[in-house]
Amino acid sequence: MSTTKYSQGVPEGAIVAPNREALNAIVEANPETILHDRDGGFHLLDMEGNVVAVAADELIPELQASFDEADKIIAKEKEEEEKKRDKAEAGDNTPEKEKEEETTKRAEAGLAADQACAHRRCFNSIICVTYKDCHICSSRNICI
Repeated sequence: MSTTKYSQGVPEGAIVAPNREALNAIVEANPETILHDRDGGFHLLDMEGNVVAVAADELIPELQASFDEADKIIAKEKEEEEKKRDKAEAGDNTPEKEKEEETTKRAEAGLAADQACAHRRCFNSIICVTYKDCHICSSRNICI
């Protein structure tokens, strides 16, 4: 299990997660943590900013793919918000239309209206749009 991607090395006392299952277990044991991409890899930080764990080199590509997907979701949502704002300014949007559009969006994503994030201490459950096999809150405000 290597950690060569980190330019500043692994902080003393940090757990090295070799795979996603191990990282999920670390989060379960430390629920008030958020995953950040930094220093060439991924750091799981507690609320005081202390490093609880880092991802091993072998796990970094999988986490990077999740963060890339989160960035795409964020960009898409930003675009949709801009369209909504334009509709509202043009007077083409009503609360009923907005609710219908949100219901359609959730149905297309395969999400039930009352579905919630699998991460038991999720900071993002209200805004999380993934809801599928997500166990770790990310610094992108989307669980992965």
